Amino acid sequence: MSPVSLLRDGAAVGVWVLDPATCVLEFRVKHFWGAMNVRGRFGAVTGRVEVAASGTVSGSIEAQSASLESGSGARDKHLRSADFFDVANHPTVVFSIVAVHPLGDAGVRVTGDLTAAGRTQSITFDTSVSDATQEHFTVDGQVSVDRRAGFGMNWSPLGMASSTAVLVVHAQFAKSAQTAT
Repeated sequence: MSPVSLLRDGAAVGVWVLDPATCVLEFRVKHFWGAMNVRGRFGAVTGRVEVAASGTVSGSIEAQSASLESGSGARDKHLRSADFFDVANHPTVVFSIVAVHPLGDAGVRVTGDLTAAGRTQSITFDTSVSDATQEHFTVDGQVSVDRRAGFGMNWSPLGMASSTAVLVVHAQFAKSAQTAT
């Protein structure tokens, strides 16, 4: 089924819960003046989407900031510090869905508020939707954000790290027995 048909025929109405075991929530930042990508991945992620009978969509995806891993213990410690995610004061990174609009048969445009390191930025990005049935669906998308201006993550000696971070999400949702509020 397409996202449009799921929303149009009411099959999507209800609560959808993120499967954390299959979720990938990561970021990439070009480092060493573009010579390499630094990647980070959040290990503890939860999420929930509610689709109302009117077709409106709300919900959120939340990652525990301390679950961030980049493959380097020293880098992880620095990324969790006040220079970046400030885990001690901001234990979660949250994306709150404001609106979802179908894009043809295989995608949706998502608008929402991304909160990280105590700052919130509105973002809009397109996603592809696959494996869409009345029981589950998978969303894949990515969006570029300005980590400095948007989230105050300014650390970059000699300008070696790009101000642009690419956020990547792969999320599978399953329909819950719960009803939408």
